[in-house]
Amino acid sequence: MLFDTQSLFSDSQLITTTANSSNVIDQGPNAMTGLIGQTSQGALFVRCMQTFASGVSLRIQLVSSDTADLLTNPLTHFDSGAIPLANLTAKSMLAATRIPPQRLRRYLGLMYTVVGTMTAGSILAGIAEDLPSVLTTDQFAKGFSV
Repeated sequence: MLFDTQSLFSDSQLITTTANSSNVIDQGPNAMTGLIGQTSQGALFVRCMQTFASGVSLRIQLVSSDTADLLTNPLTHFDSGAIPLANLTAKSMLAATRIPPQRLRRYLGLMYTVVGTMTAGSILAGIAEDLPSVLTTDQFAKGFSV
């Protein structure tokens, strides 16, 4: 399975406090009419890469917005609800869902809401076409370029 860095929201991003994903996908000025979400090809995946410690829970939301900070006219397209600390273990799949065809705003990213203070924990998250491969793979080689 190949990941395109342009379709990753978080590449082993450390999540210790409430934050947005380190990467936001800019679909361009005509986002409402195309790209991600207009077909049933894309799937959101979120995998825990490093076990979380010390906090209470983590909530993950897929959001589109008119601005890259995900704060202007945000639309929520997926909401994990509160995931308890006990479920935030290395290699666990925290979300894997098709993005239903829908109208999205220009910028697409993840919002991580932490309850408590995490002292460790990282996330790999993005958009993939091959959801079955994402679900069965937990080892990811890095450093390849084309």
